[in-house]
Amino acid sequence: MGVASGGFGMIHAGQWRSLHVAVRVLFNPAKRLVQDSENIVKFYGVTRMKSTSDYGMVLQYAGRGSLRDYLSQHFESLDWASKIRLARDVASGIHFIQAQMFTAWESSCGN
Repeated sequence: MGVASGGFGMIHAGQWRSLHVAVRVLFNPAKRLVQDSENIVKFYGVTRMKSTSDYGMVLQYAGRGSLRDYLSQHFESLDWASKIRLARDVASGIHFIQAQMFTAWESSCGN
């Protein structure tokens, strides 16, 4: 049984290593935050690595590497229209994330 509900999920009380803790179980819309824009890498979920017990994010594979690496290697060969398009795509992705985070924050102001 949950003790509270926020914009990202239900909060449950729990025990972990003899500590009283809060466990937030994410709602599906929280996963949606980074999936609905073509200008950002898609987030698929979280996994636990068997070999180390570390947690990792499962993300869309970027075959060309990071934007930083791509620009380091190709910036001089890009025309200005391509550079402006990339800048607009980055700005659009940031705007999308900020808008989603603000909407989630608004719906969970009690947290």
